[in-house]
Amino acid sequence: TGSVIASVVGDLNPRYCLFGDTVNTASRMESNSDKGKINLSPEANRCLHHQAPGASTTSRGVLNIKGKGSMECFFLNQTSECESACRSSLIISECLPTGGSSQTLGKYKN
Repeated sequence: TGSVIASVVGDLNPRYCLFGDTVNTASRMESNSDKGKINLSPEANRCLHHQAPGASTTSRGVLNIKGKGSMECFFLNQTSECESACRSSLIISECLPTGGSSQTLGKYKN
């Protein structure tokens, strides 16, 4: 969870790119996960429980995440409440660290 900057980069071979610490954290969560599982950062876990209080996660303990240091990570346990929350429109500004706003980030829509 957090802010990102998006831009098209390049003249000859333009590419759509995302920049920011949130993108780096998401990449680290993916590379430190197990096959078929969703790995969550502490912020993503907090936001998930705010949006879907019945969602179930399991702590993986504190892991050493490259470029981030020690971080407690969580695996998402599949639940029907989580699936329905992910399908609906969610305002994510309430879950963001200080400085996030719905004006900057808008709505997340699946």
